[in-house]
Amino acid sequence: MQLLIGVILGGFVSWLISRWYYKASGENLRRELAKQTRELNSPATLTTFEQKLSSSNWSKEYIGQVECWICESDQSYQLKIGGDDRPFKEPWTSFFPDPFTTMFHIHLQVNGVTIKSMPFISADRGRYTLPLPEQRVSGNDRFFTWSPDGIDYKIAEVIGSFYRESSLKGVARLLDIDIANVRHRN
Repeated sequence: MQLLIGVILGGFVSWLISRWYYKASGENLRRELAKQTRELNSPATLTTFEQKLSSSNWSKEYIGQVECWICESDQSYQLKIGGDDRPFKEPWTSFFPDPFTTMFHIHLQVNGVTIKSMPFISADRGRYTLPLPEQRVSGNDRFFTWSPDGIDYKIAEVIGSFYRESSLKGVARLLDIDIANVRHRN
């Protein structure tokens, strides 16, 4: 009888210990799986894209005939240059020696899905690739502005070409385009 009670008691204690470890390890596994799932499936939002533009290196590739910029830290984030060029003319584009200026779109893609398209300008026969500035009107005056916090400005810092200028700020001074609320007058 004592043997039977010992076996039952031992089995019950062993079952309790196993159950406790099973629940503890299962909860740890669920927590770790949820954490990894959140990291791997972070939302493909514009905010996340914007963070990648500011914090990652990007490399230029050609896929077929399409120019594509790929985020090196996460290749699912890409900037694809659209083939939708059309003639474009604004007062600020008259500065360039070559008057040929076009507008095209840059498509922000995550896993091959376009989440936003941004208008950009190719000026001076492609020597400059610039974001389309915002326009403000005050009386008879028109002012053009780029915001350094804007996603288009950040894209230009990644893919832009500024010919003889080293940065978008240099181009802004050249074209008399505001950076936020600061005027660049010579």
